Amino acid sequence: MKKFYNIYIKIEETITICLLGGIAGLIFVSAIMRYIGKPINWANDIALLLFSWLVFFGADLIMREKNLVDVDLVLQRFSLKARKFIRIASQLIIIIFLASLVRYGFPLAIESYSRKFSNMNLSYSWATISVPIGSIMLIVTSIINLRKMIYSKDGTYSKRGQES
Repeated sequence: MKKFYNIYIKIEETITICLLGGIAGLIFVSAIMRYIGKPINWANDIALLLFSWLVFFGADLIMREKNLVDVDLVLQRFSLKARKFIRIASQLIIIIFLASLVRYGFPLAIESYSRKFSNMNLSYSWATISVPIGSIMLIVTSIINLRKMIYSKDGTYSKRGQES
């Protein structure tokens, strides 16, 4: 399982890099083409579609790497046991919120099937489905982090998100 998870991480990192590079490249080419008088009308729509996926892939990587914004100054005022409890409780709240995004995201994606991007014949569902699928990825990462928090002394998890 650990080997499969590490392969999954590498694939996710590669997809994230490709999404970010694709957005930057597409917007750059679009700006140049607009400057020379040959605008690419669909470039902004595709960039928005890629961005909707990048948000969730990037959030999953950030959560796995423990690079989320943390108010450590406040937590340091509590005892070790209280800090662990607060971290675990906040992780459970995150999982509940993500589960609600999954619950309501799939019907939204189905409902937006007939809606099209403005300049293309591409269903808007391709963008809205990123919410529940990305949330599922984040739930998996959150559960792994939660497990690490429970078994650690202070309720933290390692910098590198690979399973221990």
